[in-house]
Amino acid sequence: MTSDRAEVTMLVNGDYEYWQYYVHFDGAWHLTVEGNGPTWGWDDPRVIKW
Repeated sequence: MTSDRAEVTMLVNGDYEYWQYYVHFDGAWHLTVEGNGPTWGWDDPRVIKW
């Protein structure tokens, strides 16, 4: 199954977590939200304005 949304979790310097959330449209991935913690409901259009 393919999806038009992706969540990327990175561990920076071995102890700092960082999240990036992407949505795929127009043939490319676009950064939607990023921050130092998970964003619950990030794929819900009522929570995050695309």
